[in-house]
Formats: sequence, structure tokens, C-alpha cells
Amino acid sequence: PKALEYYFKDLAICEKVLGKEHPDTAGSYNNIGGVYDSQSDYPKALEYYFKDLAICEKVLGTEHPDTATSYNNIACTLFYQENYREALDYFTKALHIRENKLGPDHPDTRNTKKSIAIVQVKLAKEGNRNLRPARWWRGVLKHIFKALDNALHRAR
Repeated sequence: PKALEYYFKDLAICEKVLGKEHPDTAGSYNNIGGVYDSQSDYPKALEYYFKDLAICEKVLGTEHPDTATSYNNIACTLFYQENYREALDYFTKALHIRENKLGPDHPDTRNTKKSIAIVQVKLAKEGNRNLRPARWWRGVLKHIFKALDNALHRAR
């Protein structure tokens, strides 16, 4: 499709002008991965998502929100491939960064928590009884109630 054509042109410009290890170059890799993801070409999507991740980790660091986005995109693609255990690992990495950098109430953090819950349910359905979705939900509810309690105290 045309989108892929333009994203590859963008990638070539970024590499030439900004270099192969620039955050905008990483973004180009991410965009290409996204197109392949939307076409259900998961191996190609992962190829480009991992290129994005390598740049993010090297240039921005392993605790940067953009690195969390890279982890999250990889996790989603692994989930679509029904590789739930590996998806859980990447969602967990994304969650760690998002909780620390964005906070527990940020929409990206909440969405990652939801994704982890869905993966845990899938794993439980596959017969993996080591993961207990209810335990995870208790932790989520604890965070929600704590946030509500803090909000009520600020309102007074």
C-alpha cells in the first residue's frame, strides 16, 4: 500500500539526515511495523518493531516512555500470534516503565494493565494455573481505590 511506500521514504530520509540511531528513525521503524501489523504480517511487524526497540533502548534508555511503547507494540504482535507468555514479558516491561514514568493513573499505564489481564486470562485458559487473574485484579483494584482515596482527600 501507499502508506508503506511513504514510510520507507521517510525511513530513508531519517537515516540519511538524522542517522540510523536517532529517535525519529526509530519512529519510522515503528510506523513500518505498524503497517505490517495491520496487514497481519506479524513476522515483518516484529522485525521492524525490534529495530525500533534497539534504537530506543540505546538512545533513549530502557526507562523512557517511548521504549515502553516499543515493548507494548511487540507485546501486542506476540499476542496476535498467540505467543502469550512472551507477550506477557513485554507487556510487563512496558508496565514497569509506564508506572514509574507516567504514573498508575495514566491511560497508557491502565491500558497496559488491561492487556496483561487479558493475557493472563488466555494463559489460564490454556491450562496454566500458575497465573491467577483474580490476584492481579485485586492489585489493580487496590491502586484504583488508593487513587480515589487520594482524590477524595485532595477535594476536601
